[in-house]
Amino acid sequence: MKRTKRSPAVACLTSLALLLALVSGILLDDLTHAASRNTPKNEKSRSRGDKVASDLRQQMRASKSGQDTLEVILQLDYKVSAPLYAFLTGNGVKIKKQFAHFNSFSI
Repeated sequence: MKRTKRSPAVACLTSLALLLALVSGILLDDLTHAASRNTPKNEKSRSRGDKVASDLRQQMRASKSGQDTLEVILQLDYKVSAPLYAFLTGNGVKIKKQFAHFNSFSI
């Protein structure tokens, strides 16, 4: 069996081409970002984790005793679990209506 000799120049050129492709892929990946185009101006000032509507927040602040009740819609990213349902009902939350297709509750 004859063995073919590989040229060191071809091996070096192939290694450099693979390294260049790897580095350029990493650099291009770091430059891409996604952003929403239709964010209303008043929502830009809200913090990223704030999920409470501004009118609901005003109603909470206007409550003098802290014991007032508010009607809200609770929307989840997932199906409601038994522990969450038990937590809500155990803390005095009255679930008025469930919107199963939207993973939401009117409470």
